Amino acid sequence: MAGAPDVSRQLSEIKRVFLRSPWRRRLLLEMRIVDLLTVVTSLGCFLTSKAQIPVGTWRDHLPYAETTDVCAGRGHVYAATGSAVIDVNTLDNSMERISKVNLLSDVGISAIAYDTITATLVVAYANGNLDLISDGVAFNLSDIKRSSLVGDKRIYKVLPHNGKAYLGTGFGIVVIDLVKLEVSATYFIGDQGAQVKVEDLDIHEGVIYATSRGQIYFASLNEPFIASFETWSALEPLPAAGGYADLAFYGDDLFLNEEGEGIYRIWRRQDETWSQFLFSETYPFHDIAAQAGRLLVCSADNVQAYDAALALALENPYHLGIRVNCRSAYWDGNQNLWFANNQFGLCRHQANGTDTYYLPPGPERSSARRIAAYNDNLYIAHGGIDASWGNLWQVTGISALVDEQWKVIPNPTGSNEDNVTRDLMDVAIDPADNTHVYLGSWEEGLVEISGGQ
Repeated sequence: MAGAPDVSRQLSEIKRVFLRSPWRRRLLLEMRIVDLLTVVTSLGCFLTSKAQIPVGTWRDHLPYAETTDVCAGRGHVYAATGSAVIDVNTLDNSMERISKVNLLSDVGISAIAYDTITATLVVAYANGNLDLISDGVAFNLSDIKRSSLVGDKRIYKVLPHNGKAYLGTGFGIVVIDLVKLEVSATYFIGDQGAQVKVEDLDIHEGVIYATSRGQIYFASLNEPFIASFETWSALEPLPAAGGYADLAFYGDDLFLNEEGEGIYRIWRRQDETWSQFLFSETYPFHDIAAQAGRLLVCSADNVQAYDAALALALENPYHLGIRVNCRSAYWDGNQNLWFANNQFGLCRHQANGTDTYYLPPGPERSSARRIAAYNDNLYIAHGGIDASWGNLWQVTGISALVDEQWKVIPNPTGSNEDNVTRDLMDVAIDPADNTHVYLGSWEEGLVEISGGQ
């Protein structure tokens, strides 16, 4: 309607003003309650007639098996999935879920980190969105997502430091003030101020380092004109001409993760001299980090912790008999190695060999080619095809919600060389027997399920 006020923009501005006040946490909580009551009032009739849960109550059905990042703070360990965060209380071993049902504003989580100074969990997204969670209250900072900048807005890395969060993005570095809840600076660090993708960050002795594939940039945090590209320098020489995705300082030594064509190496710089620390021709290294006196190395087939002498102190190549594909790790200083992986949710490996995994119920994967529901049962076929009707070679189980409980039926055996069934494409439930289900596969014909098997 012409001349009508932009209510959405006015509400956004009101929230910003309120959140700058000393009472911002309480005000934000009250506004969230008002928003929730508005939604419940609008959808009350629908919930009453369709849902099996009480009116005004929400729940999620999200996949939690594949975790990509892990962090910790104040007695909690957090692991990120693509759409939610697993929260484990290490004091009582309880587990909670953080999602759009309660605190998050978006999906597509790309990185998480915890700032101990402000007690803030930072949740970053692939579209540049950002959630800051503290004291059970979330504040959404969508400046990057809403910016007119053209290019990759993905947040690849979150590095907390002195009450700020340094974000490695697809165009440079963005600094977030976690006290004022605002963007405080943006650094375009490429040649002549060009945009460069920053995949990892670390700070050592007052100097910030950033990886950008074939180059490592650095600048002093005390530099008054750090926002100028002229204050940033390229680290030289580098050990090889490959791409560098991760870096970490362990003591005074710098470690770099090189990803080449079929060659994966971690390099160590000691006294200005580079040497090869780890090498693999098969499994790539996903992450390196220094925490609580340990150097942590995550790879597609292992998670390892090295001591101050760089001797292997702990590793876990297998979990429940399956090779570990570790994405990120956290060492808590009490002989507990926590790690994110692609199958078991959040895992904890102890020095005595005990393994514990924290995996909330949900479907195995977020991808779904077909979903079938009848009465109270629901089945998901997780296969898929590309634009040319070629299969995606996905080997996953069958996710089923039966009697209000999620379970994953193992992938059926096949007659191909791998003895698996790839790309389940369709699913149908027998109306006379809800436990009798057929699924169509890409190459192995029909799969029949009877009685949950």
